[in-house]
Amino acid sequence: MLKPSSFVKWLFSRPDRPLTVGEIVGWWEMRRLAFNLVFFGYGLICFIVFLAALSSSGHLAPGEDAVEPLAIPFTVLASNVLYTLGWIVETIARVVFRTLTPRLGPVLFGFGLGFSMLVLSVPATIWTAVRLLQLAGVMA
Repeated sequence: MLKPSSFVKWLFSRPDRPLTVGEIVGWWEMRRLAFNLVFFGYGLICFIVFLAALSSSGHLAPGEDAVEPLAIPFTVLASNVLYTLGWIVETIARVVFRTLTPRLGPVLFGFGLGFSMLVLSVPATIWTAVRLLQLAGVMA
């Protein structure tokens, strides 16, 4: 079984040599499934926290949806479009600036994953804060 530390090491590993355009695209695409699994797992946790906080806050009327049904597939599609921009940006940057460090790909990947997780956290964070303020008696 793959250890979490080995998974993270693989996720951010890159040869210390210049890569061809095909190798850059291949590196990114080899990690797309892993990105989506991390994105899905973290998104599921955030969604559960969001639903729990919103449902217990009293702001959701009976029969009202907690989320727009099309928001979830749109989020998945948007994250994959932005993921593809990662290898597009890296490829263009490497053509324009030939002396870039081989670490550019993993850095872009890390920023993209971090940004995605930040965006997923927003609704859960807001509604958890609302609920905590309610429980503290600061907010109705």
